[in-house]
Amino acid sequence: MEKIFALLNQMETDGVIGPYAIGGAVGAIFWLEPFATKDLDVFVSLPTEAGSLLLSLGPIYSYLLGLGHQVRGQFINNRRLGGRICATNHSFGGGGSAAGREA
Repeated sequence: MEKIFALLNQMETDGVIGPYAIGGAVGAIFWLEPFATKDLDVFVSLPTEAGSLLLSLGPIYSYLLGLGHQVRGQFINNRRLGGRICATNHSFGGGGSAAGREA
């Protein structure tokens, strides 16, 4: 999981994504008794162009493909990270996109 956080932090630093939050089971572990889980839900804020209401996952795909990830359907696979990333277009909290990662 440390590799995922390093990647997310680098993506934020590089401007590919905005601030992010951890949700799902991993987010709940902070408040609950620890338990095993196989996924990490990450909610990201996506940058938009001035005056545009459209969001694009293209920059995320381009960035990750440039790092050697492979696209398979809606998933972005990378064995070095131990799983896959599923980017979706579901909006939340005033706009954005959610991405979940399976370990």
